[in-house]
Order: sequence, then C-alpha cells, then structure tokens
Amino acid sequence: MTESYAIAPLTNTDVEAAAKLLIKHDLATGKHLSTRLDRLLACNEAVCFGAKVDAELVGVLLSISNGFHVFLSHIAVERGWQRKGIGTALVDAVKSAAKKRKARGIIVDSRITTAGYFFKRAFRLPGAVFMIHDVE
Repeated sequence: MTESYAIAPLTNTDVEAAAKLLIKHDLATGKHLSTRLDRLLACNEAVCFGAKVDAELVGVLLSISNGFHVFLSHIAVERGWQRKGIGTALVDAVKSAAKKRKARGIIVDSRITTAGYFFKRAFRLPGAVFMIHDVE
C-alpha cells in the first residue's frame, strides 16, 4: 500500500464513493444520500474535500459555509488509511478554504468518541450549548 494520497475538492464523480464511505462509517443513511450529496456539491457554499489514492476515494470531509462560519459535519477515512495523516490533511484543507472565505471560524459537530481528535487539531469548546431538534 502506497502512502501517497491527494486532497482535492469533492466533485460529483466522487458522490457514489463518498456515500459508500459515509454509510460504512455510520455517518449517514443510504436513502437518497447520493441525491443529497449532489445537492450539497451544487451549492456555492459547500466546502467539501476528498482524499484519493490511485483515483480511489479513501477519505471524505463535508462542510458548508453560512458566510460567517464553516460548519464541518462529516469526516470519514477508510480504516486501512487511518492514522496516516489523511484526516488532518482534510481538516487543513477546510481551514485553508475557511481562511480564503474570510470565515470567522470553523464549527464542528463531533461525536464524543471523536472529540479528542478535534482537540488535537486546535479545536476548542466555545462555551455554547449545541441543541438539536430531530426532523422526521
């Protein structure tokens, strides 16, 4: 297995592979996922990246800007490629894009089990309460 990977903006040709990766990591459901990803990528405010090894998508990061902040909502890396810098490179790509957009910051919603990953990458708790209402 080569250690070389490339980070680039996610494109519509990556949608099916990205959907499979998100489903595999239990970050999304399959129902209409490809359609939702296509819609996201069509949005001018999408800030989404993929990591590829030999044209195979091995990592994906989804985020979107509201004009003030970038909201990082999903990141997944194939298990065989974890701990090789891909997740960090994806987060760095979002940081760079946020800076270019003159965003005030990046907000991430993280599972408790992955909060340490984001702490190591200079994310902090803002002192705000994150609340959610399920939409059925």
